[in-house]
Amino acid sequence: MNKKTIQSLDHGTICAYRAGNDEAVDPVRLLDTARLWRHEVLRHEVHHWTASADTMCRTDPEHRRSTGYLVVTVRADSTQRRRAVADLQALTVPVLPEDTEEAESALAHFDRALPESMTLKVVNIRRLTGGWPAETAIGPHAAPDSPPAATSPSGPTTARPAAGTNTAADLEAGGLPSFTKTHPNDRTKSTRDYTGRDGWFISVPGDFPTSVPEHCRLTRTVYAVVQSPDIVRGALLWVVRPLNGSLSYLGRAAELRKDAVRSALDSISSLRYRRARQIEDSRVKTRGLPPVPPVRVGWIETGTLTVHVRCFCEQPDVVAHYETVSAAAEYLNENRETPWAFCRTSPKRIRRTGQGTSALPVEANIIATGRTDTGNASIAFRDDHGRAGSISMHFVRNDQL
Repeated sequence: MNKKTIQSLDHGTICAYRAGNDEAVDPVRLLDTARLWRHEVLRHEVHHWTASADTMCRTDPEHRRSTGYLVVTVRADSTQRRRAVADLQALTVPVLPEDTEEAESALAHFDRALPESMTLKVVNIRRLTGGWPAETAIGPHAAPDSPPAATSPSGPTTARPAAGTNTAADLEAGGLPSFTKTHPNDRTKSTRDYTGRDGWFISVPGDFPTSVPEHCRLTRTVYAVVQSPDIVRGALLWVVRPLNGSLSYLGRAAELRKDAVRSALDSISSLRYRRARQIEDSRVKTRGLPPVPPVRVGWIETGTLTVHVRCFCEQPDVVAHYETVSAAAEYLNENRETPWAFCRTSPKRIRRTGQGTSALPVEANIIATGRTDTGNASIAFRDDHGRAGSISMHFVRNDQL
């Protein structure tokens, strides 16, 4: 694609992007066709985006500083491109103002609200190969058995996921979990060891259903799916049972295994949601706390600890929840060799309040996270006058972020 072609495209067009030298391409959604954007990776892997006056795309071999067209991309492997396209189509993208400062501000808000599965990126014009086909997946690694991505005036539609899926989103969409003859955590155990009958194991993710608040989620739970003669006289019906020796079952019994499992998933969803409401009610009415713990610490794939402060991003790999920033800092300080960062939707400003925070300016931008000489978590900042400084996270209170 050339510059004239890109500028003629509609705002939010999904294009094909070739990252490497092979034939595989990925879907990306254009955010701005009128100008280029500059992407810099600052200290401690802090990403910074600014509108650029450059007229040519520039790619840094070390991927620390690049200029190109601004797009949204989905973190997905080559077998999930159809789903990535559907996710990009469903995303509401802003129209960035012509004014540079207003555009950068609007982009910052949009970046903080992006789902964890998506990320901003600047791409070189030479890597954009054209618009994304509406009906077919592109690339030698596209899944041959993927259902066609149907489109309609009201938006993309998706088919029911195939059996064997184990993500919360797929189960909510009507997919079935994986069936195994041996226990997922102990290959020497069968359902007969728990229920006295031969059958199958299924495991339900702790983040199912996704509507349950994260701090109320459970760990992955394993259940037995067996045929029972005890429900209806003279009949063998499939039931889903917990592995605690109880003869109770979840959902309803059914002649077909898949019907019993889907009924059990509906029951599990209701039970977990009711439990979450009870937890939040207890926090508010009994303990006088906010319904959701304001601080949480989790992991990302790079091995970095992420701190989430009053954010609304999804983070399935949560280590722990905390009521205060300083309490989260204690956990970070116990893992001195591990890099850490705030998540993309946490506050970006820090300010001085009350006593004992003279090291802080009245208000400043958080520019980096890191460690002190002794390994404690620290926050680097720069105030509106350009003065820089840092403070140990242990001394930071919730109302300062």
